[in-house]
Amino acid sequence: MGIVAFAASAWGANWVEYDAGPFKVIGDAGDRAARVRLGELEQLRHTLGAYLGKDELTTVWPIAIVLFANQRDYAPHALPQPLVEGPGSDVGAWSADTPFPHDLLREIARRLIDDNSERMPPWIEQALCDLMATIRVEKNNRISLGTPPPAGELSPDRMRGFAKLHMLAASPDYNTKVRVYVNNLQQAGDEASASSNAFGIDLAELDKRAAAYLAAGNFGPVPLAGTPVILDRDFDEMKLTQDAANKWFAALEAKGEDFPEDTPRWLMKKGTRETLEDAANANTKWAEPHAALAKFHADPESRVKELKIATSLEPRNSDFWQELAWAQEDASQYSDADKSWKMAERNAATDQDRISYHKSRLGLEQREVQVAIEERQHKATVESDDLERVRKEAEARIHAAEAAANKSVGPVAPATKVYTWWNGDEGQKLEGSLLNVECLPGDAMKLTVQPASGPAVKLMIRDMQDVAVTADKSENRFACGAQKPARQVTVYHDGKADSAQGTAGEVHSVKLP
Repeated sequence: MGIVAFAASAWGANWVEYDAGPFKVIGDAGDRAARVRLGELEQLRHTLGAYLGKDELTTVWPIAIVLFANQRDYAPHALPQPLVEGPGSDVGAWSADTPFPHDLLREIARRLIDDNSERMPPWIEQALCDLMATIRVEKNNRISLGTPPPAGELSPDRMRGFAKLHMLAASPDYNTKVRVYVNNLQQAGDEASASSNAFGIDLAELDKRAAAYLAAGNFGPVPLAGTPVILDRDFDEMKLTQDAANKWFAALEAKGEDFPEDTPRWLMKKGTRETLEDAANANTKWAEPHAALAKFHADPESRVKELKIATSLEPRNSDFWQELAWAQEDASQYSDADKSWKMAERNAATDQDRISYHKSRLGLEQREVQVAIEERQHKATVESDDLERVRKEAEARIHAAEAAANKSVGPVAPATKVYTWWNGDEGQKLEGSLLNVECLPGDAMKLTVQPASGPAVKLMIRDMQDVAVTADKSENRFACGAQKPARQVTVYHDGKADSAQGTAGEVHSVKLP
């Protein structure tokens, strides 16, 4: 109701949208005012791109500024921060009768750095934002940078960074080489190398000169040549309907907390697999839906695929690199995981995060070894279980075959073993000491018996089950090998010598004391 009431009361003027690059200015402050403000944003984009070594800076989301005619009209729509999330863009607001505030320009510079550059040391990124916030557009597309910010706007640390970058931008000794310096910082983040490569001096000397420059306090606007812009011709213009204008007011009133249904950020906030896929398709530059979609995949390879897209779209996001590294470890892609941990470390926003990622990378080899050990143990367990399964299956088949055979034959009376060739203590008798038992395959064995006189006699037992053994004691079994001590035995055998075996006969029975 508030939006409709406002539109109905303020709808005497036409609302118009002007577009250039990633920027939109929407306003009713008049054609000239909107084009001048859009020109300032374009000059900021061009100047920052020159420092970053990028010809055309873009953003993941368009940046839309709702420009009111004056502070009175703007005040009811002031935002809690310079830019808020809108349904399909980032949205800010200001008035045409006052220069863009530093915090808004600083935040726009921050978005351009985040979306276009490699990670640099935090101080230089902050200094670039603070310097870009001082941009002013003069006649004939002449621009200036570096008018000192009001006292207290920057902390002492930020003021040192601002002064250092101001010196590099203002001095003929450095300003043609700032691009090399910043490019070196993007590639490796090593300021010592950047200082040496760009200016031919070591970092200590550069810092000494910057400290003297700050102490002198002789800051002034630095004139620069801007990009050619013809305000009356170079920007796209589109008159808005009341409904279209109302959508911009709704975005301001929502303050980044709520979005119309089916818009990209509503789809992301909904958070289902289907809406995340729609969100990713709605803005193909947007990494966040892909990182969220990875959580819906159970298999590591699919998570890796989504997270690779996320890191390619937002390479400065260390959280995405960390998630990719974990997914690659789960997929046993250890070489790739090592590279991802390095990227997480390289793009860490704080020293504490950098240390954490570094520790995780150092632990990668240990985790890889542990996984290999667990896989081998699992494989051994599986093989053991498989062998046991095969053994049991074989036993089951044997038992089944035996049962089938028994069933086909029918009942069989128990057999009674009959020894037709022996009756009691018949046969040749040999008494003496049992010296040795030689165990042969099956249940066969040779006994060596030493009689009271004469040579030792060897006798054959072909099957121990066919021999009757009696003993006065409980032990009635033979142990293989030399008998220590020798035992007294009485042996009955058939007296049939076997020259091949070297035996004097085959044993029928044995008596042990």
